[in-house]
Amino acid sequence: MTLRMRLALLVGVFVLVAPAVAAAADLNCADFGTRERAQHEIDSAGRDRHNLDGDADGRACEGNPSTGWIPWPVAGIALVAGRYIARRTKADYRLVPGVEGVWAYYDFPDDDAVTKVFDRAVPVLLGAGVLALPLVDLVRD
Repeated sequence: MTLRMRLALLVGVFVLVAPAVAAAADLNCADFGTRERAQHEIDSAGRDRHNLDGDADGRACEGNPSTGWIPWPVAGIALVAGRYIARRTKADYRLVPGVEGVWAYYDFPDDDAVTKVFDRAVPVLLGAGVLALPLVDLVRD
């Protein structure tokens, strides 16, 4: 490899690496996306080297949105919907037709009897999503 080729390679590497190093050195709240990520940066570094906590109250990027609120109830609803879709896909003979099949199913205790039963897993799954909200708030802050 000639000297000219080595010099061109060195300049090329510098041109590619220098902007990334400069960008990493000067981060702001928008670079992290959420409060949790910015707070993790401060906690892992042991100091606020990027001035993410402007009012020095120990909480980084308070204007950034959080990831903690919306996903939990949506996850509870998605679990219930997934349970219903899976039962429908398997052609479960106990499935109650229509929307009522989300919270009820048929039970056949005797040969001649058919009973509509409330599915107790539905409030458990939905309740887990709702009860997770205060827990996420405690852990986040």
